[in-house]
Amino acid sequence: MAQQASALGAKDIMDKVINRYDGTTKVRHQEISTCKYGVKNRRLVCNETPRVKAAQTFGKDFGAQEEDSKSLTIIVAPAAERGIGMLQFDYGDVTRESDQWIYLSAVGKPKRVASGKQDEDEPKKGSLFGSEFSLEDMEKLRLSDYHFEISQEVSYKKRDCWVVKMTPTAIHTKKSNYSKLLIWVNKELSHIHNDTGRRTT
Repeated sequence: MAQQASALGAKDIMDKVINRYDGTTKVRHQEISTCKYGVKNRRLVCNETPRVKAAQTFGKDFGAQEEDSKSLTIIVAPAAERGIGMLQFDYGDVTRESDQWIYLSAVGKPKRVASGKQDEDEPKKGSLFGSEFSLEDMEKLRLSDYHFEISQEVSYKKRDCWVVKMTPTAIHTKKSNYSKLLIWVNKELSHIHNDTGRRTT
C-alpha cells in the first residue's frame, strides 16, 4: 500500500529513492535522444529529427556499506562516435565530490573533468556526449546537498506520484548548475519517473 505524504516527509521520500536497494552490479542499455525543441500546444516538441545515441553502462558498488560506486558508460552507436566513454567514481564520503573522466577514441586517452576537491566553488561544466544532460546530472544525489519539499501529488503515466522540489543548500548552490530540481517519485515503488531542473543564470 502506497504511503501518504502526511506520513512521510519529502526528505524521507528522497532517502527511500536514493537508498533503495537495486543490487550491487548494474548493466543497462540506454538511448539518448537530442534535438532542438520548441513549444507546441503547451508541450515541448522537437523541431527537427532527433539525433539518437545508444550507450551501454556497467556499474558496481564498493566499500563496507557499498556506498561507493564505479560506472563506465560507452557509446555503441552511431558508428562515428563508437568508443567514446565516461568513467565515474561516486563516494559515500560527503567530503568527496564525484570523479569523472571522458575518453575520446579519436584522441586515444582519457581527460579528467572532475577534480574531486571540496574547496572549489565552481559548478561542473560540459554535457554528457553532447546531449542536454549535464555532467552534474550523472552524479549520485546526496541528501545533505538539498532542502526538500513536496510541491504536489499527481498522476503521471497512470501512476500516483509525489512531485518533490529540491533546492540546493547554500554550500551546494556554489557547486550546482541548478537553482531547483523537480522530481516525480512513484509512491508505490519509490523510484523516479521524471525530473526537470531550472538552470542558474
